Amino acid sequence: MESESESGAAADTPPLETLSFHGDEEIIEVVELDPGPPDPDDLAQEMEDVDFEEEEEEEEGNEEGWVLEPQEGVVGSMEGPDDSEVTFALHSASVFCVSLDPKTNTLAVTGGEDDKAFVWRLSDGELLFECAGHKDSVTCAGFSHDSTLVATGDMSGLLKV
Repeated sequence: MESESESGAAADTPPLETLSFHGDEEIIEVVELDPGPPDPDDLAQEMEDVDFEEEEEEEEGNEEGWVLEPQEGVVGSMEGPDDSEVTFALHSASVFCVSLDPKTNTLAVTGGEDDKAFVWRLSDGELLFECAGHKDSVTCAGFSHDSTLVATGDMSGLLKV
């Protein structure tokens, strides 16, 4: 009697007696995998079955009816009520870093893409100091342990204290 590998059958296919089942499990469906890459003609046939017009209509308006309209001068913002207690609005571009003073938690320093850093009073949002002279985006800002000094750093490697 010939073994499976001698008869030309796949040698890596386990015989049925080596399959183990737990409890009353059954094989419901056996799926054979296609061993090779898909034929370009097969892919073309599959693409003919796709309805692209239907997908485009779904993208324009979603099920909930939300439509985001771009705002002039603002990238990626969402309009909504501003319920914040304090707003720091002097940066003209993205803000990359923020730090609170550790001693009193009454001051904040922010740095951003506009090559500027600002020190603010948290209670009313008043500008206390502008850290001028940066040559690139300010990405690091922080206070000393006793809140007497503030340090800022930009992408060009310039540090200011």
